[in-house]
Amino acid sequence: MTRRLIVRGAPAGIAAMALALGACDADSSEPRSVEAPHETTSSRATTPSGTTPAEPTPSDKETYSPRPGEVQPLARDDREVTVRPGRYALRLTRKLGYEVDVPDTRFADEGVYLHTPESPGIFLATTAGATTRLPRHPCTDMTGVPVGPTAADLANALAAQPVLVTSAPAPVTLGGASGYYLEVLVPTNLDESTCVDEVQLYRTGATTMAWEQGYLAHWWILDVHGVRVVVMNICDVSCSPKNLRTLTTMAESITFTTSS
Repeated sequence: MTRRLIVRGAPAGIAAMALALGACDADSSEPRSVEAPHETTSSRATTPSGTTPAEPTPSDKETYSPRPGEVQPLARDDREVTVRPGRYALRLTRKLGYEVDVPDTRFADEGVYLHTPESPGIFLATTAGATTRLPRHPCTDMTGVPVGPTAADLANALAAQPVLVTSAPAPVTLGGASGYYLEVLVPTNLDESTCVDEVQLYRTGATTMAWEQGYLAHWWILDVHGVRVVVMNICDVSCSPKNLRTLTTMAESITFTTSS
């Protein structure tokens, strides 16, 4: 069976991944300064009338390439763009954002998802606010069970879920924010015929995050200026140790920013 991550309404470039993002406001504080974009390039492939366009490559997209020492903002919109190596600023909510080092050429979908067509693995940071619910059973009962508002609440509830194989939540600091780290696996030997649909991890607002067998991720669940933030390295069994190290390096480069 081909292992894949399932998408509901996600951009074409990450059609293997299921999730849409919700957001909540953060407390304001002095933000780190971010320079405006200095240069973008665009090159669009053309196809004969009546034919289906090929899957875009990095050269087919609008491209961002930060200069040395520059932090390049990425707009949170419906585009998919190419980002060259450098440091980027992305938004989590209207007031809260983060900066991250991108070590290789990637696609950025909607100013949220960072992934590459050359190797497996997706980098993602998102909010998981007060509306977050875990399924009563990830495979057979999608009834949402409310989760408390802290990083510990979500980490402990996730670790207690059936079906999922997780490490014990470990206290961690990432980007100056405190929280918990754990690894999450949907076993490859799961009998999917016993599931109602794909394996559901959680819902928050209108967001549903769900995956098939083989899902492997590293989660940092953090309390950031009063907002619960989840930083994820998302892979499956096709990820190599090098792929995971690259994603971990990205996570470790994060700093969080606030604005009024």
